[in-house]
Amino acid sequence: MRAYRLAVFSLLIAIAALLPISAFADSYLDYLAVKAGARLNTLGGTMTAKREREVIRFAWGMYRLQQQTASLPSVGQAAVDGSYPTAHRRPGDVVTLTFFYVTTDTFSTAPTAGPAVTSVEYQVNTDPNNPNTFTSIGTSSDAGSRFSFAYTVGANEPVIQAIPKDNLGQPIMLTGVGGQNVARGLATVLQVDSSIAPGLGPVALTALMLVLGTLGVIALRRREQEARG
Repeated sequence: MRAYRLAVFSLLIAIAALLPISAFADSYLDYLAVKAGARLNTLGGTMTAKREREVIRFAWGMYRLQQQTASLPSVGQAAVDGSYPTAHRRPGDVVTLTFFYVTTDTFSTAPTAGPAVTSVEYQVNTDPNNPNTFTSIGTSSDAGSRFSFAYTVGANEPVIQAIPKDNLGQPIMLTGVGGQNVARGLATVLQVDSSIAPGLGPVALTALMLVLGTLGVIALRRREQEARG
């Protein structure tokens, strides 16, 4: 077990050294805080939008990995025009928000099954100094379109929070790390600047998934060894 912990720790230190701010995210609120820090750096001119995207993607992977070690196969996910966990748009652009579940398997980013959803409430945060303060912008009950909802992008790199609800109108609960509800999903609308290319590219994205997948395997083996006593 000690060897597994050392391997995980070493990999994390090596990756974190490449990032300009802390991108570790164990819980939902940790993940939200990383997004806020990256937004403040970008809006303050000390980080490019491309680097911000890299930080958030890494934090997203770490957040999913931690929920996997808590025995959750999926978490909620918001998307902007089908892109997640980030999308690059300009203020005033009209986008389509959707919701679905994604696997916590860090070798994959694919949507997956989860608890039945009747409706999804969408909320927005436009103040990175108060990242956990959201304003409701509407609700969708259109399951056939993954609960699509039109939204006009605001300022300050808005963060979208999607809250899935059951047939009684109550928020669906998936208890993750720290006792926090990970059925909720987040997506960040990043600003567009000269650092932005169409996407991470197959090499960079494959490398990121390989690293996170390796961490996932190590964590899973550690959990199995602990279970055996």
